[in-house]
Amino acid sequence: MSLDVAPPRYAVEGLISEGQNAIFAGYFGVGKTMFAGQLSICLATGRPFVGRAVRQRYKVVFMDFETGPGAIQQRLTKQVAALQLTEEERALLDENWIYVNTLDEKSEFYSWQMDKEGLVRLAKFLNEVGAEVLVADNLGWFVKGELDDPKHVKDFYANLRDLKTECPSLQDGFILMLHHLVKPGVDKANRCSLLTAPREYLSQARGSQRLLDFAECRLALAEELCGDQIVHIVNGVNRTGAVDALTIQLSSETLSFDLHEDTQLRYNQAFAGKARQKQFFESLPDDFNWTEAKAIPIGGKAVSKDTLAETLRTARVNQFVVQDPWTKRYKRVFRPTAD
Repeated sequence: MSLDVAPPRYAVEGLISEGQNAIFAGYFGVGKTMFAGQLSICLATGRPFVGRAVRQRYKVVFMDFETGPGAIQQRLTKQVAALQLTEEERALLDENWIYVNTLDEKSEFYSWQMDKEGLVRLAKFLNEVGAEVLVADNLGWFVKGELDDPKHVKDFYANLRDLKTECPSLQDGFILMLHHLVKPGVDKANRCSLLTAPREYLSQARGSQRLLDFAECRLALAEELCGDQIVHIVNGVNRTGAVDALTIQLSSETLSFDLHEDTQLRYNQAFAGKARQKQFFESLPDDFNWTEAKAIPIGGKAVSKDTLAETLRTARVNQFVVQDPWTKRYKRVFRPTAD
């Protein structure tokens, strides 16, 4: 208790914290690579990512094990255009975003795997470029051994730990590993929801459960039916804080994700399973500060500091409220309709 240590700090608010090994899972074709590509652009430039604050600009290495440079270039070109980067941000992207094509036979990382020899080569490269974030697409291609073998999985995480030891800059960022889920059964209708049961949904990740046990952050991307609309959901579990679920939509024109345009739908999704937070949010006035909100009773009882903080965070990252950085006052920009 007397140690002077830094508290956990998010890299992307409500999703990933600095220093973490993160699994990002999803079914084939759901959009994991496009999501990771857009995220990597925002990390390299410091731009908010679908409404979520990015703590700083990071030096990003994107290791491509399965898509290829043609498709990656096409997707990122459209995503960069959609973000309308300034000249300064474009220069930051050129400086901070590094692509490694492991499918190229001439590349030093062709058919690369995370074993002792591969670790030395990767650590040398990451130190040369000063990498703070490593995005690897995807996990199944570079694990040495079998994902179903708990011992091989444990050895893999030991190698990741050694990699961070050899590359101190990674300790200020994170490692994001894209991964597949097992193929769904015949009865798809009974699959669990990523929004309401993230732990159960993530349990479908390929390989031993140790793969999830040893990951500090576990996220997934899924398509789910909400009413008569198909939406994309990002949700999961983070060891150092709550994950705020994202309800987003993918544009076929820009190949980019954005917050879903139906704000009422997003509101219902954001507060799913959070009845007290939802009730508290609906009691808030149009203009308030922390102290004024704390004084609002719910059911005749004052809300706890944690409930207040979680409610405001959920509302802010989903853009239901905005906060003035100078006065610290909140303004509601969305008032839900009655159920």
